[in-house]
Amino acid sequence: MAIKTTVTSGDYKLRPLKLTDFLFIVECMGDFPIGNQWNMSTVMNEMDVMLLNNSLFDAERTASVNGEYGFAHVLEYDDTAVGFRYVTFTNNIAEARMQAISPDHRGNKYATALGMLQAYWMFNTLSITSGFAWAIDEAKVAAHATNWSSTKTADEEMSRAERPGTKRNMFKYAWTAAEWTATKDAHSTWGSASFTVS
Repeated sequence: MAIKTTVTSGDYKLRPLKLTDFLFIVECMGDFPIGNQWNMSTVMNEMDVMLLNNSLFDAERTASVNGEYGFAHVLEYDDTAVGFRYVTFTNNIAEARMQAISPDHRGNKYATALGMLQAYWMFNTLSITSGFAWAIDEAKVAAHATNWSSTKTADEEMSRAERPGTKRNMFKYAWTAAEWTATKDAHSTWGSASFTVS
């Protein structure tokens, strides 16, 4: 049975990353603030990892404690690619490893849409129990954590040893399936949204 990986809601579509998205990812990652300088070569390496993980993805393995598996999605709005996110899974826990919105489309709430659609997929299709992410700006993380999670984790500092090549300290925030659902239900836009997974 094929794994359902595409989510639609209104004019939004979250679909698997594909090879022809390469230049779009280069554009998104042009000013990504983590790690070494991003160029065509480094983005190509990241694309290799994401595409390989997509090709090997098996929903049953997200519950495994013996390995880490990932999946990359691209968010489209009205058939235009606007952002992407790469998530890894270990022991039914998701880590948002990389996310960027195209410079041409920032400030339009696409990051929120990306989070809503992908979280719906993870919690309802994969039965993920919780998720977490790292970010650079502590104040933004604290504000985001306040909205999403009853357990504040913004003060958990990521050491450079955890992510070789990272040049800055980072801050962690986490959320559970119940916290995501409560946030979605209370949201003025997403509270009444319907989702389709195919």
